[in-house]
Amino acid sequence: MKRMELSIVPDTNSDVWDEIITSSTYSTPFHTWKWLKLMEEYSDINLFGRQYKSTLYPVEINEGSETVGIIPLYYYKTPFKRIVASPPIGVQCIYLGPILCNWDTLLPRQRYSKFLDFQKELDMFIKEELKGNTIQINTSPGMEDSRPFAWSGYVVEPRYTNKLDLRYGEQVLFNNLERSVKKNIRKCEREGIEVTEGTKVDIEKIFNLLKSAERISIPIDFLMDVYDSFHPENLRIFIVTHEDDVISGNIIIKYKNRVYSWVGSPKVLLDGLKPNELLRWKTIQWALMQGSELFEIMGASSPALFTFKNKFNSEIELYFRMKWNSPFYRFIEGWYNFVRARS
Repeated sequence: MKRMELSIVPDTNSDVWDEIITSSTYSTPFHTWKWLKLMEEYSDINLFGRQYKSTLYPVEINEGSETVGIIPLYYYKTPFKRIVASPPIGVQCIYLGPILCNWDTLLPRQRYSKFLDFQKELDMFIKEELKGNTIQINTSPGMEDSRPFAWSGYVVEPRYTNKLDLRYGEQVLFNNLERSVKKNIRKCEREGIEVTEGTKVDIEKIFNLLKSAERISIPIDFLMDVYDSFHPENLRIFIVTHEDDVISGNIIIKYKNRVYSWVGSPKVLLDGLKPNELLRWKTIQWALMQGSELFEIMGASSPALFTFKNKFNSEIELYFRMKWNSPFYRFIEGWYNFVRARS
């Protein structure tokens, strides 16, 4: 049996990386080289008033001449902690994690044994080479096996996102909406509320609305750079206007057969109307016109947004959060939780 070997993919091989991403059935736009590099530029952590930037490690693990899988890791070195994360911190990315090659074509026994060896090689690199003492990896939907991480001492937590199957068609999707949503959509349209495609200048308007509601922490420059890099092929802006004022909006990502509702939809009430329900429906209609098969309303793990997202009759889709702390930091975390529980 050939031993697996780990290497770091250089910038000159970015096209090879993207070929692997494109061929995977469960890769995401956030795995693409261009998006990874943008996240590296803007991701940092703040400890005691100091900023610590991330360093991207695009990891590739091979078995002989065969690529078994890849994973982007972000490394944060501070005087107190050496953090390894995938996805990175503070760039509006809820999952990332490993991409295993030929995942859908391998026999189950091959798939699971390769993943186990892949994880062992990865773990050795993180803990021995990077000296990581705090690790968090969120898999992407479609990577349904978290056992190798659990067997290596990680705490595994199920997480969820929402998806709509667009193959049912517009009429079925509309009929399946909660009755109050259908009524509100019609009323919004009668009252002159419009949803149209926006431009780059509308990003600032959406950002300011989210900022005033304390619902965004990423810098606006990051959103602008994402727009410049991915519009119009993979990114569109939709805005809600009433009497020529932008009152809400959403940044939409299109990748392969899926459309992602990514950033936006600041809460707004207008004379008893709910413009964000119209916004959501119009972006679903747009996704249908693009021939997309899935529409993802990103994130379903928070009870705060459950009521709104559930109105659209979306299904939940599973991914995993895997966390590991060194014994010292497990002790610190346990002591902190103990003190907090008694206070």
